[in-house]
Amino acid sequence: NISMKVLTNALKGSRTIVFFDFEGTQFSQEIVALGAIKVDIDEKNQIMKKYNSFKVYIKANDKIGPIVSNITGLTDKFILENGIEYKEALDKFQKYIGNISKDIKFISYGNFDMRLLHCTNEINNINDNELTTKIFKNYIDFSSILKIFVKSYKNETLSLVDALKVFKVTPKKDIHNPETDAINLMMLYEAFLKNKKILKEEYTKVIQKYTSFPAPIAKTLSKLYKEGKVTIDDFNEFIEDEL
Repeated sequence: NISMKVLTNALKGSRTIVFFDFEGTQFSQEIVALGAIKVDIDEKNQIMKKYNSFKVYIKANDKIGPIVSNITGLTDKFILENGIEYKEALDKFQKYIGNISKDIKFISYGNFDMRLLHCTNEINNINDNELTTKIFKNYIDFSSILKIFVKSYKNETLSLVDALKVFKVTPKKDIHNPETDAINLMMLYEAFLKNKKILKEEYTKVIQKYTSFPAPIAKTLSKLYKEGKVTIDDFNEFIEDEL
């Protein structure tokens, strides 16, 4: 099926995934919190082993900023007391992941995490770190896969929490805690693979809203959805309408 093919093509045979999430400062966009959970998957991309999750706070050169503080609950004082240097955080993350020479895929929700990683590397003058190079090379934005099949009623990409609700999965609370968000992303990945009924229903809605079909095909699909059947004569009539 197409959903499995899209995911398989993205994973490219990898049997290890690290779901991750960053929280960053408002203005400099430096990473101040990193959460992740590592899993092993089988040949059908199903999760067969989950490891303990991971979280670390990271000292930044800039202030967190009021908007980020309001959303995440993180403060400059908390980061100063609980954070570690960025290079040390990368070392801890690498130790958590294990052998990074293996074919590992790193999955987040939305590509903003990559911007945070790029900005933090630049600010800390890190250009050749083995782990961050690996993340950039083997990164997957799961929202770009999900939005092929599931979108909001306005035909927009769903938030992670709203996507979980579509699949009738209750998100873990403490949203914007990066460790929680990483676990929620893992649960969304599982639901995407397991709940084919909901995925089919949502994909049907996406197709119905698709605006780039040639008019005869769009009319054919519209008649099919409304009346439950369509014939080749209907299709030929729709073609003639356009000529």
